[in-house]
Amino acid sequence: HIPRLAGQSINVESDDINVVQLDFGENRFAQILSSFAVAGSQAPAMEIHGSKGSISINAGSWYEAAGSVDILLLDDSPLGVSGWMNNVSNPAPIGPPEEHLIGAGARHFIECIAGTSEPILTAEHAIHVLDIILSARHAARSGRAMPLSTRF
Repeated sequence: HIPRLAGQSINVESDDINVVQLDFGENRFAQILSSFAVAGSQAPAMEIHGSKGSISINAGSWYEAAGSVDILLLDDSPLGVSGWMNNVSNPAPIGPPEEHLIGAGARHFIECIAGTSEPILTAEHAIHVLDIILSARHAARSGRAMPLSTRF
């Protein structure tokens, strides 16, 4: 919501909602929904689902360096534990608990400049992400799956 633009029509020149299906091979898939067309949501910021359970990161924890996650375990063994565990903390948080992830990025940048840390994200990683974005856009327009030209 942008108050100064309230009531105005905006000519959108780019996709404002994208749903991407990624195929990692060996029956492993991911779906990504990215949208600027949502006023707000109470849905998790990210969820990861697998055959043994799920991990859910709520929007409130998304930017917290020591933010908690919710974990669903599916254990069919006789003594197995199944069900949701909510607000599970990282056993080895990065940075102080009160640090916002954006602040952690600034701290990490300074550590890299000082030579005490290596960058977590590399140019190769950025090129791979761009390859995914551009290939997804081409796939949406052509109606065909697109192979990536990079690996990470």
